[in-house]
Formats: sequence, structure tokens, C-alpha cells
Amino acid sequence: MLAITAQDLALDEAGDAATAPSWFKAPLVQKLNAEPTMQHTAAAREALLGGPLAFLTGWMQQPDPDNLGRFARAAAFSVFASGGIPVDGPMDELAVGLLSASGGQARVWRQGSLTVSVSIPAPGSVRLAAVLDDTVDLNTPEAKDAWREWLRLANVLALLPVSIAAFEARSAAASPAAPVVDIVHGGVGVDAGWQPSVEELAGESASLLDLIAALSEAGVAAPDGEVGYELDGVPFELVWTSEKIAVQLDHTPGLEVDGWRILAPDAAVIAAAWKERSGA
Repeated sequence: MLAITAQDLALDEAGDAATAPSWFKAPLVQKLNAEPTMQHTAAAREALLGGPLAFLTGWMQQPDPDNLGRFARAAAFSVFASGGIPVDGPMDELAVGLLSASGGQARVWRQGSLTVSVSIPAPGSVRLAAVLDDTVDLNTPEAKDAWREWLRLANVLALLPVSIAAFEARSAAASPAAPVVDIVHGGVGVDAGWQPSVEELAGESASLLDLIAALSEAGVAAPDGEVGYELDGVPFELVWTSEKIAVQLDHTPGLEVDGWRILAPDAAVIAAAWKERSGA
């Protein structure tokens, strides 16, 4: 999904170039370009920083999602470098709280009612949560700017997995936690331990819910690695660190990591591998 605002259309009609966001640190991104997982071309930077219409033009001429995704990862690190230490307050607490399961020290970047928390749980790994306070007066110029920046950041990071970048519009007021309920899919009760994985992955791919239901029914314990756990810079949807098993939904044939079993999303194969390595 791509967000286009009236201001984007007006800038394009006037022939004016979009200004780079304040969180973008060109020297840092250039340095990160030496990392394999963040190598990108100038075309990727221009497409994602030039606004949604520049992105559409580039996509129509030569779509390159991998190139754009690598720049998006570098952009997330740039937001981290632009941020500061979290402060006491509902928005910082909410944004940082969304990353609490990821680990790593969080930094916070703010613009008006927009709060962006970024953490680096491991070298080369990054997690980001952008939260917009929807209780402020949305007619003020500051609130409009915050909304536009939220949408622009979402456009830049759109090609990252949802396990890495999350965008929400929330009230600054404390909201009660949602109750934990048993999840039933296709007549199969999913063990409560699988619920965090279901909540993160169901919206990304319906087939993953079928896979999780089959694994739960086969007696496979829920993975202990977070969604998006990275091995050699490559993110995986399901990871059992104790058994050293990692599953990619979009499986890359021939991918190997020393000591690990890298598997396609095949419930029978995953269950057999897990039972073999866990001794279950």
C-alpha cells in the first residue's frame, strides 16, 4: 500500500522536489551501503525519498523490490541514529513498549504528535515502531505535518516485513491490554504458546496460519526466537534457537547457515526436524 497526500500532488504539479526528512543521515546511509543487507542504488534512495509519485515512476520503469528493501533497512538505522533517549510520557512508553519483546536499547525520534521508536536487538538487526497520537487537534499545521511524516516513513519502509516495522495510530491515553484468548483455526485449537506468532504473522500471510495450526496439532512447541529473527542478516518467520531450526515463508533454495537447518514452510518436514532435534 502506498500513501499519497494532496501535498504530494501539489509538489509534483509545481515541479518541486520533496525535501529529505530530518531523520535521514546521508553520510551514515552511505556507510551502511557497504553492508550486503543494506546495499542499494541511488535510484532506490531517489524513489523512496522523492515522494510517492517518484516511487510509482521508478516502479513502473524498473521495479526492484530487493534494492528498495535494502535501502529501507538502512533508512531504519538512520532513524535510530537520529533519535534520542526515551523520556517519561505516554507516547514514548507506548512506542518503546511495542518493541519490548525485541530486546536491544531503544532510541526515540519525534516530530510533533509522531513518535518513532527504534531498537537494534543484534548487530545488523533493527526493529521500528511508529506511533501517531490521534487525540490532538488534527487541524493544526503541526498535526498535519506529523501525519504526513508518518505516511512518508510508512512509504519508505513499506517493503520491510511487518515483523520489523509497525505503524499505528493510537490515543495517548492508556488503553487496557487485550485479553488473551484461545485461537481456533479450521477446527484445530492452537496452543497458547503459539499465539504471539499467530498475532504477528496472520496478517502477513494466511498460509502461515495453516502452517502454525498444523505444527501445533503435530505437537511442535512454539518457536522461542522472535518473528524476524536474523541469521547472517537474513530474517526468518519461525525460529527455534535451541534446536537450531529456522523457517522462511518465502524460502530461498540453497540458503545455508552453519549448524542450522533452514527449512521451507512444510509442516511435516518442520515437525520431523523439530522432534529429531528436541528429542520429543
